[in-house]
Amino acid sequence: PPFYCRRRTHFNLCILLLLIIGGVEVNPGPSSSLNLTFGMLNTRSVVNKAPLLHNLIADNDLSLLALTETWIKVDDPPVIKNGPAPPGYRIAHVHRENPDQTRGGGLALIHRDSINISSRKHDFTHTSFELQLVNIGLKSRDIVLANIYRPPSSSRSVFFEEFGLLLTNLGTDAVD
Repeated sequence: PPFYCRRRTHFNLCILLLLIIGGVEVNPGPSSSLNLTFGMLNTRSVVNKAPLLHNLIADNDLSLLALTETWIKVDDPPVIKNGPAPPGYRIAHVHRENPDQTRGGGLALIHRDSINISSRKHDFTHTSFELQLVNIGLKSRDIVLANIYRPPSSSRSVFFEEFGLLLTNLGTDAVD
């Protein structure tokens, strides 16, 4: 037993010394050359908020920022539509389908120029929420991002039913 204790003590001392001198590091897992940082914000009108969005993106080093309730209409001028994207970024909009509705609605995704984003077509019918589906092209695979806004006036039960169908459809598409 005394011999065992010395070996155990010696072993513990070696581990302690390795940790102190930094000879052993925690395994960080697989390395990736692409780190994406996401943000999401309900803007309640993006007009006149471009400087705030630019600061938010810069301060948090965001790769992508999903916006809801942009209140941008399809016929707004480019300066309004593109203003929320800081230099080095692009913006993709989905406008409210029924512009005759009261103000509100509209979705957007601000993303770095270096990130390959493409709109994802879908034939999914929904009435309880607004939907922006995009593919984020990465070297190893694509990521599907769904930017969703449910207006307070829409039925929660209908939303959950339609949202479940959307997830089922996306899951089916991934398997095909």
